[in-house]
Amino acid sequence: MSIADEIETRLKSHAGLAALIADRAYPVKLPQESTTLFPAVAFRQVSEGRRPLSGRDAAIVTSRWQLDVLGITAASVHDVALQIKGSASVSGALDRWTVANGSVVVHYTELLLDSEIYDHEAALFVRNLDFRIDYEE
Repeated sequence: MSIADEIETRLKSHAGLAALIADRAYPVKLPQESTTLFPAVAFRQVSEGRRPLSGRDAAIVTSRWQLDVLGITAASVHDVALQIKGSASVSGALDRWTVANGSVVVHYTELLLDSEIYDHEAALFVRNLDFRIDYEE
C-alpha cells in the first residue's frame, strides 16, 4: 500500500468519521457527478522531503497533506474536521496516528493548519486541514 492508500483507508475506517462521511473520502478531488453527497473529504499530498536513515537504504519521508472537508452546512464541516483532527475529548482519525502495515510505517502526524472558508461559487463550506505525516515506505 502507498501512503495515500493508508490515509484513505484510515479516513474510511475511523468509526467517528465513517459515521459522518461513510466512504466519501477521495484522493485529490471529489467525483464530478452531481450526485456527490456531503459532507465529504478530498485529500492530496502537497509536498515531501526525504531524510536518509543512517546505515540503511530506507528514508523517512516528511510529507505535507491537505484535507479539504466540504459540506452544505458549517456544522457538518466542523463535525467532520473534529473527527479528523481530534480534540481533548475526541480521538481523531489522524491525531497522533501511527501505523505499521506492510510496506508503509507512519511514525508521526501533526496538524499544521486549520482554516475555513465559504465557497460562494460551489455554495459549500470548506475546511482546510494541513497535516505533516512522517513515514517510511
